[in-house]
Amino acid sequence: ESFAEYMSMLRRRGAYANMAVLAGHSTIRTAVMGEDASQRKDATPEELARMKAMVADAMANGAIGLGASYSLNHSGYGGVPMPSTIAPMSELEALVGAMGPRGKGVVAADALIVPRA
Repeated sequence: ESFAEYMSMLRRRGAYANMAVLAGHSTIRTAVMGEDASQRKDATPEELARMKAMVADAMANGAIGLGASYSLNHSGYGGVPMPSTIAPMSELEALVGAMGPRGKGVVAADALIVPRA
């Protein structure tokens, strides 16, 4: 249910050496917005605040950063878009800003760049 619980599970299971965990943009977006995460581009201000709090919590509980996808080829079950792929760049920027006051962390994002004709 939370990043802290996920990290506790990993620690109990004895994760492999050199393992690092990213907070997932799509996972966080889905936890906050439900099915709308893959259907509605813009989160409400309240939803964005909850997502930012979840990123901050993940960082406080062992995440090394944030992972996101903007690849148009990244789809879930039945071709439904992955939530991060439809989120505006301003949302990703807000979540990166929520990574913490240390100004440190990894941002891993993939994208499919389509040239304009």
